[in-house]
Amino acid sequence: MLEHFPWLSTTALGNPIWRWILALLGATALVAAFFVFRRVVVARLVRLAERSKNGFDDIVAVPTKATNALLVVVLAVVGGSHLLLLPATPRRVLDACFMVALATQLGLWVQAIGRAALDAWAKRQERSGGATVAAGLTFALRVAVWSVIVLLILANLGVRIDALVAGLGIGGVAAALAVQNVLGDVFASLALYFDRPFDLGDFVVVGDVQGTVERIGVRSTRIVALSGEQVIFPNAKLAGNTIRNFRRMEERRVVLTLGIAGDTSPEKIERAVAICRESIEAEEGVRFDRAHFKGFGAYSLDCECVYFVLSREQAVFMDRQQSINLRILRRFADEGVHTAIPLQMVRVLRDEAAPS
Repeated sequence: MLEHFPWLSTTALGNPIWRWILALLGATALVAAFFVFRRVVVARLVRLAERSKNGFDDIVAVPTKATNALLVVVLAVVGGSHLLLLPATPRRVLDACFMVALATQLGLWVQAIGRAALDAWAKRQERSGGATVAAGLTFALRVAVWSVIVLLILANLGVRIDALVAGLGIGGVAAALAVQNVLGDVFASLALYFDRPFDLGDFVVVGDVQGTVERIGVRSTRIVALSGEQVIFPNAKLAGNTIRNFRRMEERRVVLTLGIAGDTSPEKIERAVAICRESIEAEEGVRFDRAHFKGFGAYSLDCECVYFVLSREQAVFMDRQQSINLRILRRFADEGVHTAIPLQMVRVLRDEAAPS
């Protein structure tokens, strides 16, 4: 064949023309194979992932979407160059380009897969602030992946990275000390999320603040107080505080203390305790616990009743109490049981020796 085309044996840059053609064909074949694969196989896989409810299919299709065409061309060109006889220096340059392109593409794949996995997880945890945590973890993943990729590239280029790693370690400690409060809030947000003391929309009490959790951020948590204003808690402070979560209650306990007039007969006291019990048991959505004549107060005979409202909602809780209180009040009026009213008696003594 070379006898018929003598120009193929012509040497250019140390290689005959036929080797250059072969290298070009090899690189073109690799690029073409990639684009055909992405156009046919990957497109079909992406369509299956979009129709499937399984999140794993989406993650499998992610690396192909994250493949950079320019990097593929670089890898193909370097691969095709191995069909050429090149001096040591150009070969090292091409191998370095291959390493940089391959490491960069690996970084893009890892980043895309990690982000897709975190996004899928955040969708399942949307109510509890999973998107916020996923955003923080995505940023941390990006920093970690590209730090490793850069160090890997430098090491393969012949750069001594031991001193660089030591310097980064010292610089990292210094930076951590400088932003320790911010880092404390970030780690506290992760602790709050994974420990889950509250979710978005929960009614909580933190110190003297009562309100509904509006947003769980990376650095702070926002609570809309009952009075209407927005209270912003640093996550580190919130994580170290006592949190009372009312939304997770299955029922609310009520202790009702009634003071009955001190001149009431034992029979009426006994009847008053029975009225309390009957009034509580007649209310729907309430579980009766006990009712007793508790003891003697300073100006009354005290009865104590305990019951549970079988709802976590504040409005239902107050409605049940009101209904029971009104029922007891009406029954007391019918039975002639009088509640105690604090009275104070003042005796005025006249001094007989004083002039009139």
